Amino acid sequence: RMLRDERFKLLVYPTAGQVQLFDLVADPFETTNLAGDPARRATLQRLTAELLRWMALTGDDLDPALVATPWQYEATPLGPFLAGE
Repeated sequence: RMLRDERFKLLVYPTAGQVQLFDLVADPFETTNLAGDPARRATLQRLTAELLRWMALTGDDLDPALVATPWQYEATPLGPFLAGE
């Protein structure tokens, strides 16, 4: 699932246990994943809440629990994966 606002883009891959967050102003080519940056946790939470609202509004049948807490993901050099996986 994906959601963006005027500055940030959130991508959540629930079945793969991955999440990406990009600052489209500072990084228009989306080369730096900010999902693991503690300074961006509030942004990640805000966009996740907006994504969940959009999913409910559009009748998305994906279990909301699969995307509800992407800040539990841990950034790794290969991308963010659920901690411990």
